[in-house]
Order: sequence, then C-alpha cells, then structure tokens
Amino acid sequence: AQVEKALARLAQARSEQQQAIAVLSEAQQRVNITVEAVGKAEAEATESSRCAEQLDEKANELATTYQQCVACAQQMRQQAEDRLTMQEQQQRRRQLEQQELQRQQQEEQRQQQELQEQQRQQQEQQQQQ
Repeated sequence: AQVEKALARLAQARSEQQQAIAVLSEAQQRVNITVEAVGKAEAEATESSRCAEQLDEKANELATTYQQCVACAQQMRQQAEDRLTMQEQQQRRRQLEQQELQRQQQEEQRQQQELQEQQRQQQEQQQQQ
C-alpha cells in the first residue's frame, strides 16, 4: 500500500512538474515576445531618432537656403533701385542737355534775327541814300 501511495505521489509530482514546465514554457514565450517587442521598439526609436536628425538637418538647410534667398532678393531689389536711380539720373541729364540745346538754339535764332534786322536796316539806309 505504501508503494501505491508513493507511486500515486510520484504520478502527482510528475503531473505538477509537467504543469510547472507548461507554465514556465508559457512564461518563457511571453518573455521572448516581450524581448522581441522591446527590440522592435528600440529599433523604431533609433530609426525615429535618425529621422529626426535628418529632418533637423533638412530644416537647417532650408533655413540657410531661405536666408540666401532673402539676401539675394534684397540684393536684386537694391540693384533694381540703383538701376532706376541711374535711369532717372540719365533721364534728368538728358533733359538738362536738351534744355541747354534748346536754349542754345533759341540764342542762335535770336542772333540770326538780330543779324537779319541789322541787314534790313542797312538795306533801308542804302536805299535811302
């Protein structure tokens, strides 16, 4: 009878051992799944960090490009203003030259009229003589 009891306890101990092995196996699977999930999360975090660095670099490049564009636009505006000022100065100079030319022409016409008047007077004096 003691042998039967011992065999029954042994059978029960084996059953409990198998249940414990099953629980440990399930726990090991959960640990493996958790380790795998943590590994994936770390890989995603690393990838996210790398992407964030790339985005930061691109943002810096865009900021630099924008500053260059602003500087270029300012330079182009200044050049356009300078050209406009130069054109205005040239136009003003041409106007002054034209006014001077007109003044000279008027002076020449006045002198010609005086000369013609003198000639007319001389002719009248000659005719009277």
